[in-house]
Amino acid sequence: MKFADFLSLALVLFHGLSVLGRSVHKTEIQITETSITVALPDQDLTCNCLPEYDTDTGCTGSTANQECTFVFDENQKTVAGSVVDLETNNIHQISTAGDGYYATTTHVDEFPPELDPDDENGPLDELAPVDENIPSSGFNDDGSVLDVLVVWTRKAECLNARLAEGCTVTATTTASMKTLLDLAIRETNDAYKDSGVLTELNLVHSYRDETYVETGFSSSLSDLRGTSDGKMDDVHDKRETYKADIVAMIIADRQYCGIANVGPNKSLMFSVTAYNCATGYYSFGHEIGHNQGCLHDRGTQNKCDQNGYQYGWRNPEGRFRTVLGYSCRAGQCDNNSGNSCTRRKRFSSATLKLDGYPTGDAYSDNARKINDVKFQVANYYQSSERNPMSSPTNPPVPDPTPAPVKPPTERPVPRPTQPPVPGPAGCVDDPNFTMFSGSHTTCAWIGKQQRKVNRFCKRKKPNGVIVCSKCCQTCARCTLRKCKRRCGTL
Repeated sequence: MKFADFLSLALVLFHGLSVLGRSVHKTEIQITETSITVALPDQDLTCNCLPEYDTDTGCTGSTANQECTFVFDENQKTVAGSVVDLETNNIHQISTAGDGYYATTTHVDEFPPELDPDDENGPLDELAPVDENIPSSGFNDDGSVLDVLVVWTRKAECLNARLAEGCTVTATTTASMKTLLDLAIRETNDAYKDSGVLTELNLVHSYRDETYVETGFSSSLSDLRGTSDGKMDDVHDKRETYKADIVAMIIADRQYCGIANVGPNKSLMFSVTAYNCATGYYSFGHEIGHNQGCLHDRGTQNKCDQNGYQYGWRNPEGRFRTVLGYSCRAGQCDNNSGNSCTRRKRFSSATLKLDGYPTGDAYSDNARKINDVKFQVANYYQSSERNPMSSPTNPPVPDPTPAPVKPPTERPVPRPTQPPVPGPAGCVDDPNFTMFSGSHTTCAWIGKQQRKVNRFCKRKKPNGVIVCSKCCQTCARCTLRKCKRRCGTL
């Protein structure tokens, strides 16, 4: 990626500026082909991008001393990022405002707590039953993608852009908010990948609610979930329109980090997260974890028994906790030492380790829980572009030409509903790619899910012509990093 003249802002220290124990500094950012560097008054933070996580609009890095994630908008002018210092337990959150870029530094113990999940409508210690709303069709979603709708308040957009609560929103403030959401989605998906979770979040739509007035976390969750209380009722219409399995809300209130219903159940897939906790501290993925049936660590829940497995994990020896884990406080039933431990981008797992330490056990395995319910959650709404399940839980509609099935954990090879057709102008002959026609013309990698590549592999020109782009070109025409890597020219 080329970022000539991308960011050239003087480093300015705002002396004495502190919000909720956080230090805030205006900063400059340098982005190269393989790294991103953020200048702070006392140090430079460099995120070295891991090739397997690097994309054209984002970068994920990890070393012995830090983990970091960055995203950029399509025009490469709006940046959001997080850098977690594993030595100091400081979390650096990078954001874009109208006058430049800012780094907010917060010690992990200074973040407010997430509220206990709202469990009045869902079981805490038992597996949630299979939801009767799952359609019995051979064209069920396979669980590899969970569609998410996000709504945010006007107040949250203003504060995220470093402006007063009653600010005038602009294209810049909205772009900054959307980039924050992209970062929250990416961080959660990174955590899934590193924890053995076989699904990912897909942001199908996001928007600002122009009129909603925040009155606290519990009230906001109730208002978000309510269907006929006159408060944000349109969110349910949008959920139907965009086929969103999960609905999340971002608010400005900083008293807590978030609250969510405990699921999974179609009527319980709602969460509320504070804008300042959504990324870096991973509260966005934390609250969605509650929707999926996950709970906090056993010490925090005071459930140090061997019932269930849907709990988070904390490891005071390794000085870390997983996404659903709370701080390593002493005096609880799991007899922790009380060491300060930062939240890492992992969900608890009985099978995986982090820095040589276990991230869970047979009775604390959020990754297993999320995998167990992913098919159920993905089918609260079937996406408009979907592929038949290779081994659906419900009886499928008979296929006139049945194909061999794969194990249920593998991703299915798509079958186009219509034969391939020649691509429009801009596409070229390449044996690795093909064109499908359907409700609209799409370009897809052969052997990959058509639905996934639709998000990355097409664009619409001003004249309405859809053309293949990015890696849907031949190697000779590849210009983007991931294309060059795929073609072996990088």
